[in-house]
Amino acid sequence: MSINSVFALDRDFGPGYGDSFDFSVSFESVIFTIAPLGVLIAVCPVHIWHYRKRPAVAKIGTHFWLLTVGASYLALLKTKEALNKYSRFRLSFSFA
Repeated sequence: MSINSVFALDRDFGPGYGDSFDFSVSFESVIFTIAPLGVLIAVCPVHIWHYRKRPAVAKIGTHFWLLTVGASYLALLKTKEALNKYSRFRLSFSFA
């Protein structure tokens, strides 16, 4: 199913008020994705400013680097998956 057909189905789904507001996938996207992300982006600078001058609690060692490499590997795999799913170009390389 293409993304255009999903939006076409979205226009015909659920109660609406003209073209300005509906309780469908676009409403769900705004309420459950965009609004929480906006709150997170607004709070993040305050959090960074608050913890910027505190002393470090943990030392950087082997465990830190293993977690960093693992998280980077996972991020690369998820990026590759997203590019393959939503792009017309297919990536054929492998990380493993």
